[in-house]
Amino acid sequence: MALSPLDNPGWVLDVRIEDTELEGVVVDWHKIDDSEQSWIYWRSTGSMFEARCGSGDLTRALDAFREFVRTHWGFGHPDSERQRVDGFGGRD
Repeated sequence: MALSPLDNPGWVLDVRIEDTELEGVVVDWHKIDDSEQSWIYWRSTGSMFEARCGSGDLTRALDAFREFVRTHWGFGHPDSERQRVDGFGGRD
């Protein structure tokens, strides 16, 4: 996991998901713009969970990762009976 500041200001949160049950889960960018200071963008590339957020929104970025894990855990595991689900938790 890597956490670093943005210069606008804000935060960058990257979590490597390779070699986990989340590897291979690809989710396009989710974007929530509440205001110029309060925003969060996140996605999964299949090998990395990436979140970018405003300076006061780090908790929201961590919550997005927690929800991503809750929604997608077991997707890539060969013994899993789960189906691939989209980024909103609905079935394809």
